[in-house]
Amino acid sequence: MSAVKIFLRNDDVNNLDAELLEFWRIVCENRACADMAVEPANVVAETVSWLRELKQNHPDQISIITHGYDHVDKVPGMGEFGGRTYEDQIKDVRAGRELMDKNFGDDFFAAFTCPRGGHNQATIRCMDETGYKVFSSYHNVYAKNKILYGVGHLLRRTHLLGKRVSHHMQRIPGSGLMDISMSMSLIKRYFSDDDCEFPTLDYLKERLDRIRATGQTVIGVTVHHRYHRRPEHMQLIADALRMFRDEGCEFSTLERLYKELT
Repeated sequence: MSAVKIFLRNDDVNNLDAELLEFWRIVCENRACADMAVEPANVVAETVSWLRELKQNHPDQISIITHGYDHVDKVPGMGEFGGRTYEDQIKDVRAGRELMDKNFGDDFFAAFTCPRGGHNQATIRCMDETGYKVFSSYHNVYAKNKILYGVGHLLRRTHLLGKRVSHHMQRIPGSGLMDISMSMSLIKRYFSDDDCEFPTLDYLKERLDRIRATGQTVIGVTVHHRYHRRPEHMQLIADALRMFRDEGCEFSTLERLYKELT
């Protein structure tokens, strides 16, 4: 049986703060990998330089990707892109792509993820037209989602009944984008922009087992480094990485996974 591949997508990269530095230290210490999801309009020059140096020194261990544009909700409750028209979204998606190309050059991998997950068919079109290769969203493994996804696949839809249809590890219908999405998170529940509930290691292990039981062999794990402000919260990241390795999982990045798929 093929080993499960784990990729960590660390969102909300902007300032070069202590939490970001500690997150990367833990990743390196555990011989893991990370996708650094950068906010194009908010990332500072110091972070850009640091990320580019990491990419040069650890090319297979990190990918630098896009996380929205400015991380500001435009429609309440729908994230940065949900509920917006194509004409409205394309300006932000194009501006963000230009900033990523300008700041990171060849060190940038053309993958896109939406803050808070909100998006629609117009978002897919915007990403496709601006040359993105991968869209990373969410992939749920519950039975009700499998039914939704199955019908959506038959109809070649990206959304159905107001819900996203995941095409995890497949090309998104009507586009050139590959869908490589998230099924786990190192945060159990969000309360606000700076407060959350963390899962236990046992909870994460149970979640991993449940996903593996479905036959899924590529599992995305969402991280928000800025929430892990206390030592015990950082320790959870380290413990989770060790648990994944002890369970026989291999670490990868969106960039490497995309190359394997194409």
